[in-house]
This record gives sequence, C-alpha cells and structure tokens, in this order.
Amino acid sequence: AAVRRLRLRVHALLKADRGALERWLVEEGLEEEALGFGVAPAFVPGHWVPRGAQWIDEEHGHCRVQRRSFLEYSGQCMVATSAYNNSYFCKVLTVRLLRGPGGWQFAVGIEAHGDMSLGRLQLATASKLWTRHPETGARSPCASSSSALTHNAARLIAGTLFYALAAGPPPPHELWFEFGESGYSCVRVATDAAGLEVVEDPAAAQVQPFASSHLDPQPGEPWFLEVMYKADALHPQGYRNTVFSSHGSGTGWEVRVDPRRGVELVWTTTAGGHNEYCCGLGHETGVWTHVVVAFDPERSQHVIYVNGVATAPHSVSGAFVPSEKETLVGLNPAWSDRYLQGCVAYPGVRRELPVATDRLLEHVQALAAERLAAASAFADELDSGAGTEDEDEDEDDDDDDYYDDDDEIDS
Repeated sequence: AAVRRLRLRVHALLKADRGALERWLVEEGLEEEALGFGVAPAFVPGHWVPRGAQWIDEEHGHCRVQRRSFLEYSGQCMVATSAYNNSYFCKVLTVRLLRGPGGWQFAVGIEAHGDMSLGRLQLATASKLWTRHPETGARSPCASSSSALTHNAARLIAGTLFYALAAGPPPPHELWFEFGESGYSCVRVATDAAGLEVVEDPAAAQVQPFASSHLDPQPGEPWFLEVMYKADALHPQGYRNTVFSSHGSGTGWEVRVDPRRGVELVWTTTAGGHNEYCCGLGHETGVWTHVVVAFDPERSQHVIYVNGVATAPHSVSGAFVPSEKETLVGLNPAWSDRYLQGCVAYPGVRRELPVATDRLLEHVQALAAERLAAASAFADELDSGAGTEDEDEDEDDDDDDYYDDDDEIDS
C-alpha cells in the first residue's frame, strides 16, 4: 500500500510540475533511482547508476511507456537543473571560483541533454550567468569568457563554462544560471557567490562530466558491466531488444537479447569491426535475468555471465572504438526502434574488476543471487499488497487528492 501511494504521488507530480517533484523528493529524503526502477540500483562508490529522470510516453509495440535513463556517477552532487522541458535539460554539476593571473572567474560545470525531438541542443556558450542582490533583486550579468567542453554534440554537451568578474572577488550575492539562448529555466546555483570554493589551477576548476565516454572501456583497463532485465516480449530480430547501450553506427558497446541465441554483447573494435557475441542463455520472457560482462585486458577477452553462470570466453582483437552517443537504459541511443519491452534494474559499469580474477565467478554468483532475490521480494510485495481493508479505503481517499476521476492509472 505504501509503495502504491508513493507511486501515485510521484506520477501526479510528474504530470503537474517536474520541479515540484524534485523538491518533494529532496524534502522526503528519497532517491529518484529507487522510484524509476522496479528494484532500486546499488549505490557503490565508483559505480555508475541511472539518473532515472526521463519518462517518455510513446507507443512502441506492446510497450506503452518507454523509460530511458542517462547515467551519472553516484559520487557527484548536482547543484541545479536548467530545463526547457522533460527532454531538454542542463544539469549544473559544480560552481567554483577561479583565481588566476587574468583575474577572477566563475567556473560552471554542466551536462546538457536533448533527445532531438526539437532538434539539436542550443549553443552552450550562449548560457547566461548573473549575480542577484538577495534584498533588492538587482541583477549584474557576468560576461562569458571561455569554455572547455569535452562533449559538444547535437544530443549531449558537457564541460565547463567560464565567466569573468569585472573587478575582484564576487560580493555575497546569489548566483543564477540559464542554459542556452532562450527558453530554459533560470535556476539559483549559489546562495552566496563569495562563499564558493576557490581554486587557482584552471584544471581543478573544470568538472569531469559524467557522459558516456566514462562508461567505455579504456586501453589496458578491466571493465565490469552489470544489468538485470525482465522482458515482457522479445522482438524476433534480436538486435532490436536493447537492454543497456552506448552503441552507434560502427561504434560503442551494447547488451541486448536475441530470442533464440540469448544475451548478446556488441563490442566494436578497430580490428574486428562490429563484433557480436551471443552466449546462448537469457532469452526467457517474463522472468528477471541477471547479466554481467567482465573484460580482462591481460587475456584480451571477455566473459558473459547469465544468472551467475559463466559462458564461453571470447577473444578481442583490436582497440575498442568508443561511441559519441550517450548511454541509455532500455533503448539504443542511435536508433529509436531498438528498445526492450519490459523492465531494467541495476545497470552499472565499473572500470575495474570488483575482485581478483580467480574469485570473479564466486562473486558474480553471489551478486546474481542477491539481485534476483531482491527482485522476487519486490514482486511479492506488490502482488500481496499491504494493510487492512480500512487502510485500503483510506488509500483510495488519498488517491482522490492527486487524481481526477477520469484519470487512468497504470499501476
């Protein structure tokens, strides 16, 4: 009953006001990730977790609502979001003061995303920054001086924007930001500009944005991917059942499901080209399936584990070819007709093996057992419900607070 009430409240806020939802989650001490997925993903230091902010209502075959998530590092605290709508938004990740030979500057670390429904993202260097007097409301614009962008593509812009201060350090005023040329919301990124962290090295002022390149395997480094899914149905063309993907044309990696050959890994290299490896397991529908992919750079091979079972290793030839596409959960970032009809949980990537190679199988078996047990317990909780009849009646009354009688609720 509590889970159902919570979901109704979140759905109502999503329909009404995205900003209200974010504020309410903060007030209640809740995580979006725990609400966006059937099973809350693990928050492990050094682990990538789903941001879970985007829900897209589309008709995709039997899938009425297709969820897709960008990824971000769990250790980063977001400052604010300057949004155009739910599909176009800019996350302000850091705000610092840079003191250098040329004077004082604000350094604003951003990561902007768009789904191309309204075309490419607006020009990042046109973003506005200004100080605001907390009492009078007087605004003083800051001049854009330079930028250091690690990604500047149609769907993803990430890096640091620099704004010069006219004279000396800033006064103790509020600091506000608006992304792009027009149409994005204005957000307060600091209550006291004078109290911001001061750095003197320009490199220290730049943020490392959490874009898809940070999920890609790096030369000479191990790579560990985990994801769990439950497919309601599988398209007969296996390449269209995307589970976890940073795959574009001739680039990137992807985990997907073939209805006959099971879990399939796409791993693009300079020598082997578009490599596809099927392991023969994991093609069942209606059940949770746990998948791990582990890459060993010393042997130059990877192993796919399905529900704790290790499949035959595959050798890798050539260097990995990264993709410029953002990493998505349940949907391919390059082709919108490639998506999973079902649910995804625990998506994550680490550029290290969690344990020594000789203990990896034991670790993956324990991990799979833990994840599958959690999914089963969560499903049992939803199926059984909670509370007495009186409590259920109260719950129905609560629902009326958030919905009109004509609203359709898909529990």
